[in-house]
Amino acid sequence: MQQIYLDYQNVDLVVLGIDQSGLAAGGETAGAQLSRAFRDKFGLTFPILNGWDSTVFEQYKGTGFPINYFVDSNGKVSSSSFGALDYSSLNIRISVMLNLIPTKAP
Repeated sequence: MQQIYLDYQNVDLVVLGIDQSGLAAGGETAGAQLSRAFRDKFGLTFPILNGWDSTVFEQYKGTGFPINYFVDSNGKVSSSSFGALDYSSLNIRISVMLNLIPTKAP
């Protein structure tokens, strides 16, 4: 995710992480502390939101971790993926979503 964030920072793309660890850790403050520690440990610079109460997870009908949602500029979920994605998989999905690579024959 960090490399995708860096590679696409000059394109109309927003990368957000949502940390759910506060739910198990005992609340919003504990979740924020764990999130900061994780961010700092791995040198992450993209925004990571504190989803300690699972509100966003429930709104998007999450069923497991990790989960990736690809939301277009109209706010519509264009695709989602359950499980970890490597750089190539993320890059292909984002390139298609942003129309950077053709998906149909001319």
